[in-house]
Parts: sequence; structure tokens; C-alpha cells
Amino acid sequence: MLKQTIDGRLLRLTLARPEKRNALHSELVRALLAAFESSAANRNIGAILLDAEGTTFCAGMDLEEAPTVDPATLVQLQSNLFEIGRTLTKPIIAAVQGSAYGGGVALVANAHIVLASDTARFGLTELRVGMWPFLAWSPIAAAIGDRRTRELALTTRLFTAVEALQWGLVHYVLPESDLNNRALDIAITLSESSAETMSRGLEAATHPERALALRIEQSVSADFQEGVEAFRTKRPPKWPSNQ
Repeated sequence: MLKQTIDGRLLRLTLARPEKRNALHSELVRALLAAFESSAANRNIGAILLDAEGTTFCAGMDLEEAPTVDPATLVQLQSNLFEIGRTLTKPIIAAVQGSAYGGGVALVANAHIVLASDTARFGLTELRVGMWPFLAWSPIAAAIGDRRTRELALTTRLFTAVEALQWGLVHYVLPESDLNNRALDIAITLSESSAETMSRGLEAATHPERALALRIEQSVSADFQEGVEAFRTKRPPKWPSNQ
């Protein structure tokens, strides 16, 4: 369902329901939330790589389960998941090897860095089944704009990885054969960067009113002192917050 592996300071989360197109049923959502929340409290985790098995990255809400689950419970779970990119102060890197629909697009939009294969497809297809992307709306609109999101939700049309790149939903489009290696390279590099600096930076991005205070805190931090000294002596830094 959700595979978790650790490589140094990198946590790799793999959606592992390929037979269900990695649809987000409540158990998978809970597992993702638990993994993200656990990583937030683990100083030995510097970054998170999110990927998936099979030909579909994530088909969105599990429509087989939806009628059997209390709507309020399901809504709260999905709402918490689709806010994770705003609340988590560790970088999430997503490697999208296949299609993403509905809530799957929201999952992509929550990642801080997104790489997609050149054959990937995306779509806000909820209207086709009598639903609207209520919970997915905020992170997707933050990535590509409210007006674009409205058009995609109304038309339910599928769009390509190149369009997703042009609009800002993804940052890199690669041949599928290169996707995993490139995503892993970026994720490992971030996992080894200053955890303290990334944490304060991501907090400031979400809460700009805190930016000045966070800047002052970082100015007197051990990581900043180490970074300056490493630069001056021309050696790789050894970040105190990663030790």
C-alpha cells in the first residue's frame, strides 16, 4: 500500500496500489499522513521523495471505497493530506511516472519540487462523477492559478506534462528512463542540505509575516556560521543541524 525506505537522510515513500491505480483510499491517506508527520519530528530525515508503482501515479479518490466511508471522516483526512505541502517544513520531491487525476493532482501540487515523465497526463476529472475538486482546489490553484484551475475543473480535459510544466505544476519533464535517477539525485542533495535553513525557509514561504524574525534567527544559527566558514575555507560544509 505505502512502501517506506530510508537512504541516508532521505525518506522514500512509494504508493504501492498499482492494481487500483494508486487510488487514495482512507488507509493509504492515513499511512501518508503518518509518514509525513513522523518525518517532521525526525531530525535524521532531511527530505522526502514521493513516487509510485505502476503506470498511474495516483488516480485520486478511491471511488469504490467512497460510498462506504463517513463523508466527514474522509473529507478531514483528505483535507489534512492536501495541506501537507504548506505545513511540512521538510522538502517533498515528487516523481510522477504516469497519470495523475483529481486528488492525485493535488498530491503533486503539494510537493515542493515535481519531476514528471514526458508521457505523464493530468486531469481534474471529478465533475465526470458528480463531484467537484473542493479539497484539491487550494494547492492546485496555488500552483497554476485560480482561473486555469477553474477551466480544468469545468472541462475535465486531460493535459500533458509539457502543459503542466508551462503552467507551473511541475518543474522538470524528462524521459521516463531518466526520471527516477534525476529525482533521486535532487532528493539526496536536498536531504544533505542544511535542515535548519530549509525548515525556516519553508516556514517563511508559508508565513511571510514571520520572514524577518526567521531571518534574524538564521543569522545567528550554527548552520549559517558553518556555511560561511566552509565558504571562506573552500571546503564542504558539515551542517550542525544534520548531526
